[in-house]
Amino acid sequence: DDFPGRAIGQVVGIDAFLLAESYAFPLLVDPTNCAGDFNADQVRNLYDLLLLLVHFGESTSGGGNVAPATLDLDSDGMISTSDLLGLLTVWGVPC
Repeated sequence: DDFPGRAIGQVVGIDAFLLAESYAFPLLVDPTNCAGDFNADQVRNLYDLLLLLVHFGESTSGGGNVAPATLDLDSDGMISTSDLLGLLTVWGVPC
């Protein structure tokens, strides 16, 4: 069993993923202008859904994996089903 190696790999893997995500999705914006348009392309679409799903279940504060607060559409501190439903409510609607 390679438990120590797996444990290190999990931490390094998460950090590497979060770093790559910051390069792939640099345009997380304040949703007050267009709620649900997390990548500022002026429409709520698949790219916004993917951003939300990447952080689904994460908190917007505290330690560990912290999701951007812009993804928390209902401002409850978690990226959850209510945020997903909020995005689906405006799905496809241009800003």
